[in-house]
Amino acid sequence: MTRITVIADDLSGAAETAEQFRLRGHSVRLELGVTSAADAVRVDDSGVVVVDTATRAGAAAAAHALLTSRPLADDALVVKKTDSLWRGHVGPELAALAGRGFAVVLAGALPSLGRTVVGGRPLVDGVALADTAHWHVEAGRAPATLAELIGLPVRLVGLDAVRAGPAALAEQLAAAASGGAVAVVDGETDDDLDRVVAAALAGADAGAAVENSGDGVADAALPPSGGATGPFLLNGRRLLLAGSAALAAAVAAAVDPATPIARVAESGVVVGDDPRAATGGDSAPIVLSRAREGAEVAPRPVVVVVGSAAEAAGRHVAALVAGGAALTVVDPDPDPDPDPSSDPSSDPDAGPSSDPGDRSAEAAVSRAAEAALRDGLAVLVLPADRALDPARAAAALADVAATVAVAAAADLVLTGGETARAVLDRLGTAWLVPLAQVEHGAVASRADDGRLVATKPGSFGADDVLVRLVDRLRTLRDADPCAADPQDADPQDADPQDADRGGPGRRPATTTPRPTPPTTTRAAPPPRTSRTETP
Repeated sequence: MTRITVIADDLSGAAETAEQFRLRGHSVRLELGVTSAADAVRVDDSGVVVVDTATRAGAAAAAHALLTSRPLADDALVVKKTDSLWRGHVGPELAALAGRGFAVVLAGALPSLGRTVVGGRPLVDGVALADTAHWHVEAGRAPATLAELIGLPVRLVGLDAVRAGPAALAEQLAAAASGGAVAVVDGETDDDLDRVVAAALAGADAGAAVENSGDGVADAALPPSGGATGPFLLNGRRLLLAGSAALAAAVAAAVDPATPIARVAESGVVVGDDPRAATGGDSAPIVLSRAREGAEVAPRPVVVVVGSAAEAAGRHVAALVAGGAALTVVDPDPDPDPDPSSDPSSDPDAGPSSDPGDRSAEAAVSRAAEAALRDGLAVLVLPADRALDPARAAAALADVAATVAVAAAADLVLTGGETARAVLDRLGTAWLVPLAQVEHGAVASRADDGRLVATKPGSFGADDVLVRLVDRLRTLRDADPCAADPQDADPQDADPQDADRGGPGRRPATTTPRPTPPTTTRAAPPPRTSRTETP
């Protein structure tokens, strides 16, 4: 049995990664329990654990300290999820793990979105990342090379080496490990990433053989079977695979599930088509369970929270507005006399909104709750008229979103990793179990309190991705309006490690009482717009 621990630095990326394992049949849980270096997080005895450290927006020193001290099971295969646009503290986090004795193999391409690595240089649709606008809200300039970003000794492994065969590639990776360097591996396709994972696991397997027989890694075979156990060593150093969600997908495909999702059918949970057959687009969801016959449950409102400043996020919101959604502006620094023309909720196409000029937190809560209870859909956005401090903006959105989510007993669609994590922290959420995706990175999950939560990164997605996420949550909720009700969750009802059945786990830390869901008439989902992929 191979245990896998994935470390991600933001929530939307963690969910994106967790879904890659679910799609390929693994039992997976996304943990939100690590918020400081002193915290210890439960590691399941089987399956895959994805941990969101929530370090992307914080200080580099804090990210380094957390990954230096975080407990990691000795026999787990460890994967470090990195941002496909290389944001966050990639260098300090890899340095912390290398300092713990890990041999780092970094393959960060995300080919499905045109994000590749050639000659150790990060590219987006063939253009150097440093020459794009993707880092326009970041503090510094995008790196020209990954060696520059990492700040550690590196050994470049080019495309020719990647495609030379598993034994030759394994030898290159082992050579980097023996020299204490990070192996920076080129990649343009998903097949390239499959080759990297195969060679790394084969090299690790051969490394264990070297200790016993003295044989060389050049004779490495294919990867160990799904029944293999760690530790996975490269020349005596523990293997760490680092890269985007596409690398995680390659790992998920290479290692047989320790606890396949298909087994949850034995407990009465209905499972859709084999998730290993779906690799993108609308995936077959796991239906939570059969609804109780004759149950009368009020429709569940949905609150959409948009905390991303990426250009793509504006198009995602526009699709909701085109369907009649009302926007509520949440301003972390409200202007006592704002210009109404700068407020998206003053747009005549944005749907009804009360007193859009008042941007106080109390007014935002009132407007959002009114929309959620009246139309079944509330959309929270930030003001577009000025630059905002990301931390303050995320905190303001989280305060309003959590208040409305509790008051309306609403499910959530969250875009922007820092904002998503802030909202769930306000609600005391401990873990998520992925259920379905509507496209790469846009994932619907179930929280430990029974709430349905959809997450997506802000930097990419089809124009109608938020519309489709709202649709998907409603579909999941309609399939089982009873079993997933957060008011029904009780920590005594099930084993907290029973992730496949969505066991309730611990209660949210918040002491706010959960009101009875109101009886409302839910508006029809907004119409879908044309689907245009964006980088």
